[in-house]
Amino acid sequence: MSQIAKIDDNLHEFLSALTSNGIDFACGVPDSLLSGLNKSLDSSINFKHLIASNEGQALSIGIGYNLRTGKTPMIYLQNSGLGNLVNPLLSIAHADIFNIPILLVIGWRGEFPNEDEPQHRVQGIKTRDTLNFLDIPYIHINKESEIYPNLNKFLKDSRIPGNIRAILVSKDTFIQNNTPDVDTDGLIREETIEFIYNFFTEESIFFATTGKTARELFTIHHEKNFHKCFYVIGGMGHASSIALGYSSFAQNKRVICLDGDGALLMQLGSIALIGDVEPKNFIHVLFDNKVHESVGGQRISNLGINYTKLFESVGYASVEVCSDITQLNDALQLSASNNGLNAIIIKTNQRSRKDLVRPHGNPALWKNQFLNDIT
Repeated sequence: MSQIAKIDDNLHEFLSALTSNGIDFACGVPDSLLSGLNKSLDSSINFKHLIASNEGQALSIGIGYNLRTGKTPMIYLQNSGLGNLVNPLLSIAHADIFNIPILLVIGWRGEFPNEDEPQHRVQGIKTRDTLNFLDIPYIHINKESEIYPNLNKFLKDSRIPGNIRAILVSKDTFIQNNTPDVDTDGLIREETIEFIYNFFTEESIFFATTGKTARELFTIHHEKNFHKCFYVIGGMGHASSIALGYSSFAQNKRVICLDGDGALLMQLGSIALIGDVEPKNFIHVLFDNKVHESVGGQRISNLGINYTKLFESVGYASVEVCSDITQLNDALQLSASNNGLNAIIIKTNQRSRKDLVRPHGNPALWKNQFLNDIT
């Protein structure tokens, strides 16, 4: 069951402005800056709310909603997802194509680049430039904004067919609700990462998806002083493709991709190609906790997906499901003896350490260290 968000004054005014302008549908990809909004939408009787696998899908769903109702859909996202919107924005929704009104609500990571994580800095600097390039008018709101009067006028304009409008939302504009409904069933992800890391010692190369998975591997890596780790701190969903690109030209090395269920669904086509290529010595580890934990614990887009059948259907030679350490050890033993394409699905809970550090420093230097370690 979804957690009911705390409603602060800004969020209350924001939701009131939406409903007073006839906006009653929202679809998007969860973001920590918008976590209070995400969870309010999920629990509100005034909104139909769908969580999408990626931003382009969310926009396409919104287009379909407009075709059925004539109303303006609200599509929410982190600014890093703007690139995923370009094709459906310009080739479907644009005023010169199908003339669809769209309201974008964008969490502005990297607004102050020197105060944010490396993966957010360039995106933050380029966010307004991207909207200007796409000819999308926008307003910016923060915790000091008079939300309702500014927004109400802007939303009236967003109801006109073909008008694509955006709202940039600063950090702390709404109360962040980043505490998930903690499911205590399943393994602890950090402990399983360390178990895998210790099992393969120095003979393997690790690629870790963005979010807490990369942060946990970074912590373990520094504690163990064992390198050969590449942290895909941005580009959600792309870690497995990066691992494939590396593995395809280094099949004498074991490659382990640490992936998340939300990330997998965002770029689901990646595993179709991985299964077709059938890289040797490739282990695809999927942490299945059914939430976007790093941004507040919002559920993923499909809770009932059968990952075993999914991996098998695209050509993975071995697929193991683990819900305890004994099963994990057996799966690792099997993968170690099988030099083909393997998937290990680990049922994990939604817990992580509150003091978990982020990878820090210069990503270019991390890359150079990685390259030095694998030669």
